[in-house]
Amino acid sequence: MSFSFVYDVERLRHIKTGELITESQFEKMAELLNFEVVAIDILNAQYELVDVSLDVEGSGYYLPSKIHGDPLDCYPEEFEYEIDSMKDANDNDWNNLVTEDERRDMMDILVQKVKNHDYDVSYNCSYDCNLY
Repeated sequence: MSFSFVYDVERLRHIKTGELITESQFEKMAELLNFEVVAIDILNAQYELVDVSLDVEGSGYYLPSKIHGDPLDCYPEEFEYEIDSMKDANDNDWNNLVTEDERRDMMDILVQKVKNHDYDVSYNCSYDCNLY
């Protein structure tokens, strides 16, 4: 099953070139300048904070556990999910441009979408499974 959602990331954009960098990249540049106040002020004047909306496409499935019914027909929950693409409004691929924290957040959103999707599952259970 396919799922999609929009995820916003914050980046610092160079005012003249339009280059986007993460906050940690900006901090590394400041560190290279020995955190000198004048240099940092110049650096701050060259960048502006922007939000970039990413269209995230993912896929996955979720099969809830079955703990009632014929013991031979019982099983634990099973699910699988993956992010297939993440693109900005200009159709640029952001797969290698997001931070690990951003990727983790996107995966969490995808997992919730996969697990909350209404699946057609009928059990017709008559007694509890013996799982031991």
